[in-house]
Amino acid sequence: MDNIIQYLMQNDPNKYGNPPTSKDVLEKMETKKINEEQLLELKKINSSDCSVCKEEFDLESKLLKLPCNHYFHGDCVKPWLEQRNSCPTCRFELPTDDTDYELKKKTR
Repeated sequence: MDNIIQYLMQNDPNKYGNPPTSKDVLEKMETKKINEEQLLELKKINSSDCSVCKEEFDLESKLLKLPCNHYFHGDCVKPWLEQRNSCPTCRFELPTDDTDYELKKKTR
């Protein structure tokens, strides 16, 4: 029995960080191609690359903007958000489907 408990504790997906982003929130997120004006604006504010893959954005890039105003390639950040509910850059938290976690957030 001790081995089973130890195994479960070591393999708890919520042990090391936040729960996944809400499935509903993920489904509603859209990636959009950026235009030249948007690309220039991102370069002005020093946000011209994806902080996940470190590749620079270009006019063919399909970007996803999080509520904290950080941009990522959609294909880079969605797998992260499927595991964690936070922005990889600033740790801004998105909603989760974990009601206990959401209640704890409200009491902080």
